[in-house]
Amino acid sequence: MVELPRTYAADGSALVRPAPSSSVVARPWRFAPRAAPTLISSLRTLLVKSHQEQFGAGEEPVIGFQLTHSGRFCKPVARDRPAPRVAYRHPLLDRRFGVHSDQQVLNDGEVEQLVEQYIRAARIAWNAGADFVDIKHCHGYLLHEFLSAFRRPGKYGGSFENRTRILREIVAGIRADSNSIDLAVRLSAFDTVPFKPDPSLSKPGRPGPGIPEEYEQYLPYDFGFGLNRNNPLEPDFTEPGLLIRLCVDLGIKIVNLRAGSPQRWVSAARGPADWRRSSNAGCASA
Repeated sequence: MVELPRTYAADGSALVRPAPSSSVVARPWRFAPRAAPTLISSLRTLLVKSHQEQFGAGEEPVIGFQLTHSGRFCKPVARDRPAPRVAYRHPLLDRRFGVHSDQQVLNDGEVEQLVEQYIRAARIAWNAGADFVDIKHCHGYLLHEFLSAFRRPGKYGGSFENRTRILREIVAGIRADSNSIDLAVRLSAFDTVPFKPDPSLSKPGRPGPGIPEEYEQYLPYDFGFGLNRNNPLEPDFTEPGLLIRLCVDLGIKIVNLRAGSPQRWVSAARGPADWRRSSNAGCASA
C-alpha cells in the first residue's frame, strides 16, 4: 500500500484518487473508514510528501478518495468468500455471482443506513485533508447497479428520480453535515448484456473472445443503464445525459466517464486479445 502513493507522486499527477479505495462497507483487501481514519490521513500525507520530493515544494496535488460499495462483488470476510448484496434480482448475473435469494437484495431500510455510511465516510475524508470524494457509480458496483433498478419496488427503483435517489441523498447529507468537500462521480455511461467466452474459440486454459449471453427472452431488457431496451447491445444516452445534468445541478465538479464492467461486460474499446487476458474472459471495461 505504501508504494501506491509514491507511484502516483512520481508520475506528476496533479489530480489523484488513490487506490486502494476508501470503501464504506465492503472491504476485502481495501480499507474502510471504520477501520482506518488515521491510515487515510497518513496516506494523504505520504502522497504529498512524495510529490514534493519528486517535483519540489509547489502546488500540492488535488487528492480524493473513492466511496464505494462492492454490491455483487462483496467479499467482506475474505477474498475467496463472496457475500453479494444487490439492488435487484438479475436474470443473467445472479447465477454468475452467487445470488440465490431475495434476502440478498438490500431493502430500503438498509439502503438508508448505507447512505448514512457514505456521509460519515465523506466526513472522515474531509477531516483527513482530502480535497474531494468520488461517489462511485461504475463497473457494476452497487450504486451503478441502482441506476438500472427499473423493476425494483419502493423509493429506490422504477423511475429515473427513484433510481438516482441514493446519489441525491448522499450529496444532501454531506452538505447537511457542514462538509464542504468537493464531489466527483465516476460513471459507467452505458451498459450492455453480460458476455461470456465464445465456446467455439475457447481452448483449455485459454477462453475465447466474448460473445453476448442469450438475452432475447428478457426483452424489453430492463437490466442495464444507458442501453436500448429493445436492443441492449446498443447504447442509449438519454438517461446518462440526464444523470450528468443532475450531477451539475448537485454541484458535483468532476464526472469521469467509463463504459461497461470488468466483471461482466465486453469492452467498448478493447479487442479479443484483451478479453482473453482478462481473468473473467470476455468481460472487460473501457
